[in-house]
Amino acid sequence: MGWITVAIVVPLVAAFVLAFASELDDSGVRAIGLIGSVGALLASLVLAVQFDITDPNLQLAETFTWIPAVGASFSLAIDGVSLVLILLTTLLTPLILVASWSTITDRLRGYVAAFLVLEAAVIGVFAATDLLCSTSSSSSPWCRCT
Repeated sequence: MGWITVAIVVPLVAAFVLAFASELDDSGVRAIGLIGSVGALLASLVLAVQFDITDPNLQLAETFTWIPAVGASFSLAIDGVSLVLILLTTLLTPLILVASWSTITDRLRGYVAAFLVLEAAVIGVFAATDLLCSTSSSSSPWCRCT
């Protein structure tokens, strides 16, 4: 599993935890949300460190077989523009969660979980290497059918 996939999966796992851990209070919900978004930020910083700015091609490519029977796979990679947009997304998400720390009190669990799913979907859109993956990334950030 590469760092692009880690940046997508970490907020999704945090959102999954929020969806099924009903015993969490509001501070626990906020903490899980912040941990998930900061985890994605750290993964994107690793991407930035590994990125070669002298190479204009797609880099740090990850390809995984999705459904071998039909030849479907998913593929992610980044270039300079998508790296900047991923960094911006992963930087803004924890800032937004902290900024809304005391203002969002109604349906907090859904708000934080939706923000984490949104973050994962946006990273998936920016890292997708084909149109099918980028358009389906709003519902599933890791698909590429070939």
